[in-house]
Amino acid sequence: MGISAVRTSSNNTKIILHFAGIEGSDWFFNQVNTLDYDIIGLSYYPRWHGKSLNNLKTKMQDLSKIHHREIVIAETAYPFTLDWNDWTNNIVGLED
Repeated sequence: MGISAVRTSSNNTKIILHFAGIEGSDWFFNQVNTLDYDIIGLSYYPRWHGKSLNNLKTKMQDLSKIHHREIVIAETAYPFTLDWNDWTNNIVGLED
């Protein structure tokens, strides 16, 4: 198993388990609760996961407290312009 290999090879390496999004993250981290990992990682994209930073904060605090692990946003993006800034289509399009 990957976790065993990391633990055998390094005493300093942190293992992150990552879940894409916040909805369903409770279920996922309950399923992997017996695994030996260090950090909960989440993806957070406001367009798909909600724009409320309060909801995100609450979810992160709850997961960290329940599973006794550090938690990080491991993947995110936020639009910095409504204009085309490269040669691809802009998926946002509206200011809201």
